[in-house]
Amino acid sequence: MKVLYLTIFLPAFFLCCKQAPATGGVSSVDAKDLETQVMTLHDVVMPKVNDISALSAQLRKLKASLPESAEGQKETPQGLDQVLESLKLSEQGMWDWMKAYSDEKAKLTEDQVGPFMEKQLDILNKVDKDMTTSIEQAKTWLAAHPAQ
Repeated sequence: MKVLYLTIFLPAFFLCCKQAPATGGVSSVDAKDLETQVMTLHDVVMPKVNDISALSAQLRKLKASLPESAEGQKETPQGLDQVLESLKLSEQGMWDWMKAYSDEKAKLTEDQVGPFMEKQLDILNKVDKDMTTSIEQAKTWLAAHPAQ
């Protein structure tokens, strides 16, 4: 795990310490480093989609197995729908980012790559945070509502 963090954050640290080229932009070497960071982070975030899918399936199964009330309706425990929605939105954020990244990257000129990768790193970090938060919320909700 330490190696993974070093792989992600060590290049970022050195990149931050570098001075920008005299042109004021990001050099092609820096742009390549940024792209490597984006892809490394993508490789860390992508497996969380599997976690989200598994948790969503578990929560949907739990919801489907709820007993009906006297009126014939299922009473959904408080917070279940919100947790499911959070998982759905965070997963959709990853798919949206991948689509936008692919579409936009194909249109870039060489001098646009660096700033684009910087922006993508920020966006992907937010996607990662959203996914991690939704996974934690789902696990917390499940722990507080054991299967009956």
